[in-house]
Amino acid sequence: MNKIFKVIWNPATGNYTVTSETAKSRGKKSGRSKLLISAVVAGGLLSSFEALATGNEPGTPVGTGSGWVAIGQESQANAFTDGNGASTAVGYKAFAEGTWSSAIGAMTHAIGPASMAFGVNAVSTGQRSIAMGASSSSVGQYSMALGRYANSGGDYSIAQGDKSNAAGLNAIAVGRSSSAAGEKATALGNAAKATEIMSIALGDSANASKAYSMALVASSVASEENAIALGRSS
Repeated sequence: MNKIFKVIWNPATGNYTVTSETAKSRGKKSGRSKLLISAVVAGGLLSSFEALATGNEPGTPVGTGSGWVAIGQESQANAFTDGNGASTAVGYKAFAEGTWSSAIGAMTHAIGPASMAFGVNAVSTGQRSIAMGASSSSVGQYSMALGRYANSGGDYSIAQGDKSNAAGLNAIAVGRSSSAAGEKATALGNAAKATEIMSIALGDSANASKAYSMALVASSVASEENAIALGRSS
């Protein structure tokens, strides 16, 4: 008995195939159907972009120059008339005042020339200083404050850790609530304190309170000039 075959469209393979006469072809999608699908997808994308743009209102320049960038409600970026040194502010009430400064985050302030402030309420006032972390502040020139409420007050100082404070010139404070107040002082450890010039405190709660003193173990105390403390509570 003769068998009858026919050619139908196979949507799975994307081409025509030979099959029995009882098979059914699903056929290609019509151009109108494809156009309708494309329009729906495009409309959804446009709606998404519109919603995104609504939350990113443009800010305003301070000055009449060009090259500035301000994104966010009430954000401000300094625009310099010579076209050089324009600043960048991104975030709600972000303010970038210094030449080439950058303020990223809600209510950040980058005031020093080429300074950078990142995080809610972060403030960088020193030239080329960096404040990174909520409510951090870099006051000294070329200083760095990294951490929540960290403060680098001395020029060329570094404060790293929550509530760390490097107030002295070239001072270094690393650790939560660490403090290096003296010139060239170093405090490494949580709550470590180096108070006077070139004092060194290493370890949690170590305290070097006099000039050139060294407290080198956790909870050790060096309370005389040129003294060295090498044990807990010593």
